[in-house]
Amino acid sequence: MTSEIRALCQQLPSRRIEKFRTDPDRYGASWEVARILGLKAPPVSWLMWGHGVYWEPVNHPAWLAFTNSKGYRILVHGRDQEDLLREHGFSDVHVVGAPILYVDQTIPVERIANSLLVMPPHSLEGLDPGWDENSYVSKICSLRECYDHILVCVTTHCVRNGLWVNSFDRAGIPWIEGARGDDAHALRRMAFLFKSFETVTGSTRGSQIPYAAYFGCKVSLWGPWTALGKNESVLNAPLYRRFPELIEHVRMTHEHNYNLEAFPFLFKHPSEAVNLQDWGAKLLGAKFRKAPEDLRHIFGWHIHQRVWNTMTKGPIKLCRYTLDRIQHNNYR
Repeated sequence: MTSEIRALCQQLPSRRIEKFRTDPDRYGASWEVARILGLKAPPVSWLMWGHGVYWEPVNHPAWLAFTNSKGYRILVHGRDQEDLLREHGFSDVHVVGAPILYVDQTIPVERIANSLLVMPPHSLEGLDPGWDENSYVSKICSLRECYDHILVCVTTHCVRNGLWVNSFDRAGIPWIEGARGDDAHALRRMAFLFKSFETVTGSTRGSQIPYAAYFGCKVSLWGPWTALGKNESVLNAPLYRRFPELIEHVRMTHEHNYNLEAFPFLFKHPSEAVNLQDWGAKLLGAKFRKAPEDLRHIFGWHIHQRVWNTMTKGPIKLCRYTLDRIQHNNYR
């Protein structure tokens, strides 16, 4: 690990593990909104707000909401998602962009010259995708000739499942654990990482690519392609067991040829990657980012809204909400 990478890891915002209550608490989204509004901690929010970035128009409401959650407020990234939900009977829908848009972007971060952040594909909790890690790690090792600083970001699920970390350890390439769902500072930590590197590369599509593009990284898809949608263990996740009609869409959108044709500008050697900040901003819905007072109203955090929510929702609603969330259990 170079001194620059070591210093970066020390400067990362510290983790803050908090109890998960409702959907906006995931990855600290509600905490970022609370910070914007000058609150020490976020009140409970009776709404849903997904982190996953969809590269194509969404084709099923299950990607965005619980099927039995028409009584909840739904926050989405773009107009097409709003239209889809309204067509399926969801009336309380607001377009606000992706949660990561709301991190504090005034904190100065110096981008490390000639640096590369590697973001391998991630699995789901308890599932073994059976990837050929050695082939991908070997390709990343070949990039030492091109970059002075290389760091790998491995998701919490992969660390827990023993994926990637041992292979990169053997290769002598440093890695860091990525976002945790119960970390109130997860989004600001990821934003800090993206703003610190010149280039980000991965071997398959995922939200990390438009995230990185939005924060000014050059982005690329390179190396042995990892077709997540082909792996039957991943397709046994609860979301796909509940909505098997989604499986074919996942398979198609994770095929190499499909992505090569749809997004040819991404398939470059990392050293040839280009800045795609406008593309990232579009996918994240940056133009829909809301002003503070709009957020206070949407989140139901005015005093009269909080009193009403406590009286009409309270513990019973929280139990039902939690059960719905467990049943849904998708990978957004």
